[in-house]
Amino acid sequence: MVRGLPMREGALIDYGHRPGKHLSLRTRRQPDQTAYEDEQTASQGGQVVVLLEQDFEGVSREDSEALTNDMDARENPPAGLIAHVVTKTANGIHVVDIWESTADLQRFNQEQLMPSMKKVSQERGIELPDPFPEPKITEAYDLVRGS
Repeated sequence: MVRGLPMREGALIDYGHRPGKHLSLRTRRQPDQTAYEDEQTASQGGQVVVLLEQDFEGVSREDSEALTNDMDARENPPAGLIAHVVTKTANGIHVVDIWESTADLQRFNQEQLMPSMKKVSQERGIELPDPFPEPKITEAYDLVRGS
């Protein structure tokens, strides 16, 4: 769930774009829209992407940065990642990612994120939740990349 005011401290990592490029997501799929409307959007030049949101309680900014560093994600961003944003919450962190496709997201989770998360959590003494919290995944459209 995207939260409103008050604003939280956050960091934007816009992977795969030139410095000065920003990412704007103007709108997302409404419950009454059909897949046909998404196909129309794509056929009219729009881009359907995957928006992931997830909360991690008990995880600090330092923990999150250690994970990013372990994966070397700033220098070698995962294939298909458009943007990764982390904000601080009262109980941990909130992560928002924008991906080119669900397949890219799943491949990243299996090949990079979960192995690094297990390693970093052991190094930092963090107990991973069982079961792992499910992310909110939404198809989004009308992706605008600023200049």
